[in-house]
Amino acid sequence: MASGTETICYGLTDFHELWAVPIELAIATWLLERQLGLAFLGPAGVAFISTTGILLMAKHIGKAQKIWIQGIQTRVNVTASTLASIKDVKMLGFTDTISGIVQTL
Repeated sequence: MASGTETICYGLTDFHELWAVPIELAIATWLLERQLGLAFLGPAGVAFISTTGILLMAKHIGKAQKIWIQGIQTRVNVTASTLASIKDVKMLGFTDTISGIVQTL
């Protein structure tokens, strides 16, 4: 499976979280407020700050993930072409050289 397709499939497995999490958050906040009173603002504040931090980091994830997937694709392409010509590589004695090149990718 291509790495791009794999990323999309993993992203869709948690797609239902978009509608479920707000409902869970509302119920959890209400229950916490019933048990703790105004003290529920402490944990709610920590959750808010954490969520804000995650959203700020998420802006940079797309660029990093693109670089990561390009690296994976390069390694897959080099490995596939090496395996396609493995007989030639072995006959010419380039096994160690090609192995080193693939491992440094």
